[in-house]
Amino acid sequence: MYHATNKPDSYADVLRMESTNVNVKFFKNPLFCSSLQEYLWKEYAVDCRIPSQVQIDDEIEIPIELLGAETAVKHARDHIKALFEMMQTKVYNNQNTDKKVIYWSKNIYSDSAIDVIQRIFDNQGVFTAWEKTNILSGYYVVHYFSPSHTFHVSEKSIDSTINNEIAYAQNQVIRNFDSIQTNFQIELNQFINDKKQLQKQLQTLAIIYCEYPLQTELKISFFGQKNMREYVLDNCVHQLKNIELKYKDDNVKIQIRENLFYAPQYLASKIKQLINALVFQTATIIFQCIENACMMTTNEHLEIETITRKYNCQIDRIDVQTKNEVIKLPKARRTSTIKSTSTFIIQQSNRFIAALKMLKRLSISTGGIEIHKTTDLTAPPVSSVKNHFVCF
Repeated sequence: MYHATNKPDSYADVLRMESTNVNVKFFKNPLFCSSLQEYLWKEYAVDCRIPSQVQIDDEIEIPIELLGAETAVKHARDHIKALFEMMQTKVYNNQNTDKKVIYWSKNIYSDSAIDVIQRIFDNQGVFTAWEKTNILSGYYVVHYFSPSHTFHVSEKSIDSTINNEIAYAQNQVIRNFDSIQTNFQIELNQFINDKKQLQKQLQTLAIIYCEYPLQTELKISFFGQKNMREYVLDNCVHQLKNIELKYKDDNVKIQIRENLFYAPQYLASKIKQLINALVFQTATIIFQCIENACMMTTNEHLEIETITRKYNCQIDRIDVQTKNEVIKLPKARRTSTIKSTSTFIIQQSNRFIAALKMLKRLSISTGGIEIHKTTDLTAPPVSSVKNHFVCF
């Protein structure tokens, strides 16, 4: 807490900030306002007065009153202006690095997801402002302060929270919704109402569903912050025991179920860091699949993405590398003379045919080769073409 004492010769000035959506989000955050006031008082001995949230909603501009010595007030004013003028923005639309968030953009048609993301970062004391370029087809956008200014946050830290702490469980389907038993409907409604109450309290969970007359199935989606305590209990029990054993001489005890741990003051920060490392541990796995004429179809790509999301992973990229090999083809011969073809030429021809898994049949004629498309539906489509090759 800061304590400002006004002097009779105090200089007063009002900085009027434009009431943009981003600015309003920051100044409606009580923690940001108090942090900014405390910083200006400690740094410049300037008293900063920010209007209440209700007034911010009603104002075209956000008036920020500054009181203190004239020079200090001018410095404080310049600091606030620079803070917002140098703000950085990231749009989550990179197909290589932002696939998880892009998936949210394309599948969540509710602005409640933006509110949930905003609340998660606000609760962590990370000053950001979130929005979406278009509620139906747009991308998520985050605004944050430059590293050279106060209250900065790194893009890497933002991405870490997005990728490790937020999950989307899509379309949990209840079929034959119109004919299920009354008791089950009552229990289901109670479950949804309980989650709604939790949503109102924490504001870090969104329940997305739609009810309409003559509905035959109900699809419910959940978006919000993961339960990190349950994750640690399910996956990191041995690691927690190892931490206790390592610091047993310091009487370190970790009780995740009670959401607490015991450690000497000089070790408290270290133990907390080790537990957080278990929660946010990530690994990158690179593997190769070598197969002749391997071409990944759209369905196979979607299937792999579904598997990765199931286990809270994501695909950075899939590279398909091909190698061209020149194979000599025999000259076209009549059936009566084909027995005279050398074994080497026949083996080369067989290798060529076996290497093209999408081919059903090769017809060799004088100076040409016909390619007919396969009956294998999983292979990429190949039109029936006729190309001419120089035969050796």
